[in-house]
Amino acid sequence: MKWGWTLPACWIYGFYALVCHQLSQRSFFLFGLKLMYSLPEIQVAWSDRMVLCTPASDFLFAWLWWPLRRKWRPLLGWVFVVFLAPLALDGTTHLLSDLILGVGLEFRYTNAWLVKLTNGAFPATFYTGDALGSFNSWMRLVSGLLFGLGVVG
Repeated sequence: MKWGWTLPACWIYGFYALVCHQLSQRSFFLFGLKLMYSLPEIQVAWSDRMVLCTPASDFLFAWLWWPLRRKWRPLLGWVFVVFLAPLALDGTTHLLSDLILGVGLEFRYTNAWLVKLTNGAFPATFYTGDALGSFNSWMRLVSGLLFGLGVVG
């Protein structure tokens, strides 16, 4: 859209809309004034998990894997599941939290459980919300990368 490529941009957005909620507070804004915005600031977005999940991380790891394909063996089934588990856990807890309490009110928004688990060792901005650098943001990025690595592996 930024470059005037409206049709390809709509295709990309349409594809991701099939597999992702695209909540603004959990998304990157490639040409915005900020990389991420809070829910009250804007309402249209592209999910950060989807940036590093299918197909983006699949493409990245496939590209890195190609020159080494004869040296690496495929992952064992249980190892594949280990790579998928963080995405399943993070996504499922967000889904349940959003459905039960509502977006922005859920237990995954405040992460009070994590504050207790870590004895509040990190700044409050790490625990609460979805901004870049928060626990939720890190979990989406890491789980998306592991998913892509597992699929290619």
